[in-house]
Formats: sequence, C-alpha cells, structure tokens
Amino acid sequence: MDGPLIAALGGGTVYYAAHQDYAPYTHRRRMIDLSPEDEAALGEREFNRLVSSSTTHPPGAPSSRLVTRVARRIAAVVPPTATPFDWRFVVIAAPGVVNAACYPGGKVVVFSGLLDALPPGREGEAELAAVLAHEIGHAVARHSAEKLSFANLVLIVRAVLFFIIDAGVLVDVLINLAASLPMSRAMEAEADFIGLRLMAAACYDPAAAARFFQRLERMAGARGTPPPAFLSTHPSDKRRVEQIQGWLPDVASDYSLGCSRRTRASVQGLEGAVTRQEGGRGGWFR
Repeated sequence: MDGPLIAALGGGTVYYAAHQDYAPYTHRRRMIDLSPEDEAALGEREFNRLVSSSTTHPPGAPSSRLVTRVARRIAAVVPPTATPFDWRFVVIAAPGVVNAACYPGGKVVVFSGLLDALPPGREGEAELAAVLAHEIGHAVARHSAEKLSFANLVLIVRAVLFFIIDAGVLVDVLINLAASLPMSRAMEAEADFIGLRLMAAACYDPAAAARFFQRLERMAGARGTPPPAFLSTHPSDKRRVEQIQGWLPDVASDYSLGCSRRTRASVQGLEGAVTRQEGGRGGWFR
C-alpha cells in the first residue's frame, strides 16, 4: 500500500509543479493544465448550447444594444493575450434570473432578469458594467481552465485520501469543504478585484460594484436566510461589499485621474474598439 501511496504523492507533486501559472492582476499562484485554445473551444461549445436552447433578445432590442455597448467598453480595455478573445454579446429572455456569465473566449451572456433588477439611467448602466466586468474578469483570469485543472488534481488527492481514510463519502465532503468551496470563493473575490480595474480603465465608476452587491444583499434578505458562508460557492454579499470598499481607494484614484480628462469621443472610441478589432463582422455585433 505504501508504494502506490508514494507514487501518487510523487506523481501529483511533479504534475502540479509542471503546470504552474500565475493569475493576471493578482499574481496568485495556481495550476492550469488546459491550453487557452482548448478552453476557448469549450466555452464556444457551452455558449452555443445555451443560446440554441434559449430565447434571445434581437440584436436591435434596447436591452441588447445596452449590453453590447457596455460590454464593448469593458472588452476594449482587456489586456492583450496570446489567444485573442472572440467577443460575442447576447441577452437571454429569462425574467427573474438575476445573473450573467462570460464563457471562456469572450462569450458574454446576460439574463433579462438582471436588467429588470437594475435601476434606470446611468446608475443602472454603471451597475451593469460592474456585473459584466466581474464576469469578464473570470474569463481574463482563466478561472474555467483553473477549475478543470483543479478537478484533475482532486482525483489524485482523492486517491491518496482513500488510502488514509476508507470512507468515500467522508473524503468527498472533506475535499469540498477544505478545498473546492474555498477555491470557488477565492475566484469570485479575484474576479471582483479584476472587475474593479476593468471598470476604472473603461471609465465606469468602480463604486457602482459595491452598490450592486448591496442591492443583491437586500434582494437575498427578502428571500430568506442564505446558507452559511463556508457552504457557499460565493462570498456573502456583505463580505463582497466590504472587500470592494477596501479596494476602492486604489482604483478610484485611477478612475478619477484617468477618466476626468477623457472626452465623450474617447469613451465612444472604447465602445467601438472591439468592432474595429473584429473587422466589422456581423453576428451579435450587428
């Protein structure tokens, strides 16, 4: 038994060391064993599957134009990568679903329930920018690839723990509480951190992110008591507001200094940058 255990530990350590990577913006050390190309292909497939099975708003609808305009401004300030993002923006008709996502490769989805929950005017646009910057932050940080890579590592850890603890359900519970859930919460916080910087670079007030999560906290309170934080994949809304408010002084200065000098023309340039990069192709950009 000792031989297989040592082999599993040694093999896992070598595999982990061979696939070291660092997250952008935070420089957090992690393991990724999936190429950007394969990750983007997975994102394309899941995005197409969702869109094909859903009712989407027409590209010319006010909701689609709003999402496309805001998302373009944020996408335009995403740092260049070896594998360029192929941006697409779509609104899915889903009243009551207050959510959005950015699939690997730059496929942005907004559920109409999110738009319904936002206030009108500039405040609503700024809060939408906070949500989209957070979701795009996940894609920039390659969190999907990291989660898939983590799943491979978990297989090795499970094998080792099975040698030590002969209780399959207990092993899975331990891994979930000690590793999977904390990692998910850390990624959400990291996407918040990256999202604030993308908002500031795109000339959206980063303080709108705190206001959005305060709004979510009020909505969650109306639905009842949320599960304990240690059993959740996301930090509590209260915790997220506290973290965001702690980061705001750094990004707020970048926003106020960099964007106070910008004219309306330069902001319009951000909104049109993605279209120019795409060579004016059709699809969701029409």
